[in-house]
Amino acid sequence: MGSSALVTFPLTRPFRLRIHQWNAARDDGASFGTGNFPRLILSYVFVFVFVIVAPAIEESRAGDQSSCTEQTVVQQFLRQAENTKESYEERRKAYESAARVCPQEVSIYSALSALLLEHQDADAALTWARRGLQIAPEDANLAIYEGVALVLVGRPDQALAILKKAPPTGKNEFYLGLAYRALRAHKEAQQALLKAFTLGITTPMSSMCSSSRTGFCEKKKLA
Repeated sequence: MGSSALVTFPLTRPFRLRIHQWNAARDDGASFGTGNFPRLILSYVFVFVFVIVAPAIEESRAGDQSSCTEQTVVQQFLRQAENTKESYEERRKAYESAARVCPQEVSIYSALSALLLEHQDADAALTWARRGLQIAPEDANLAIYEGVALVLVGRPDQALAILKKAPPTGKNEFYLGLAYRALRAHKEAQQALLKAFTLGITTPMSSMCSSSRTGFCEKKKLA
């Protein structure tokens, strides 16, 4: 009776074979507490944990992350953050709240960094861009926001290495030019700024320069 009960477990063929081997050994007088039986039970435990339990846990975690932004509270935060009729402070708080609920969602860090740069809060933009890059080191948008923020806080040497890899858009070339000028690489700065005007700068220069600490945004130096 005991052996037939064991065989009913839903094990794979190799484990069923080991059960039969243990049954045969027991019938021949092998000790009940030694031999194959303890190893058999241990094998079954390993199969249960690593084949059934662990994958289920990982799948659950992945599902939780993928559905994070679908939570009602997060959607409310994002709707408020993306509403241009809201004040800057309210939009910023909404993005930050969404980031706390979904700390692995890279798009939130990217959108928040862009908002902070738009409102000339370069220090905060640098902080949030780098937080996002810790999660997604290869994210191109976050890298650009980090580079732009570095220019604006007066660290052009660090910004240069990042912005040189960025796609050649008007805004990227403009900040690349500012980084070169801060490093007194005047020829490269002139080329980058000329390219920026050729490609088109969508953000007014006054707002782009107003938060810069490089000291190279004055009209007389850009002429």
